[in-house]
Amino acid sequence: MLKQFKKEFSFIFGNVSILLAVWAFTDFAHFLPDTYYSLYVESLGGSTLTIGSILSASWLIMAFLQLAGGYWADKRGRKNLIVAASFARTLIYLVFATAPTWHFILLGEILIATAIIAQPAMSALVADSIPPEKRGLGYSISMLAGVTSIFSPAVAGILYLNYGLVAGMRAAYLLVSICWLASGLMLLKLRETIKTEKARFSLKEFLEEYPKAIKECVTVWKFVPKPMLHLFLVFTPSCSSSECAHPITCSMQTKS
Repeated sequence: MLKQFKKEFSFIFGNVSILLAVWAFTDFAHFLPDTYYSLYVESLGGSTLTIGSILSASWLIMAFLQLAGGYWADKRGRKNLIVAASFARTLIYLVFATAPTWHFILLGEILIATAIIAQPAMSALVADSIPPEKRGLGYSISMLAGVTSIFSPAVAGILYLNYGLVAGMRAAYLLVSICWLASGLMLLKLRETIKTEKARFSLKEFLEEYPKAIKECVTVWKFVPKPMLHLFLVFTPSCSSSECAHPITCSMQTKS
């Protein structure tokens, strides 16, 4: 029985084991400040409309940059983009932790949305690292890594009770920054899964390819199985009503 168990989960090594550890850190980190996010923005002078506008701007930028992320991941590889985005988030969350007004929250959200350009690279790396016959099991295990987020609201509540709203949220964002720093250090050990081109990234070439990529986003539905279209139609409304953080569920967002 033990032998069968080891065989069944033998794919959990290398990239997969690193990603599971990273998701355990980042899922906890992501939900930690979310508990009192709205109250925090309001305490910095924002309004209900401000909160909605900030998140809308963030998602708009995120959506626009997904094609750019896919282009970069295929052109220059997955690892570098994933690692760079993780260390970038380490610094970006310090903006949230030190924000004197809600305008800095807006800046932070825009920067985070930009960092999520690494999401296609993360999704591709996951697919590359899990054997095709084990992807269902692999994705299920990846969701279990997010169980750490169960503790996030409780920790946020403790910080609130001990330090108050503003100081507690600043401490929460500092913890988020530390989690992303730890994740970045772990991600340095990732193994690249594709052979990248030696040519440098060309902004001109990317801009020329962007309209083609948008067109292909529409035409691709002629070739994918109908169940995929059904899943797309089901998940799109649900994603519009809640923020998705996990790298697997977000990409099927997109939660590096």
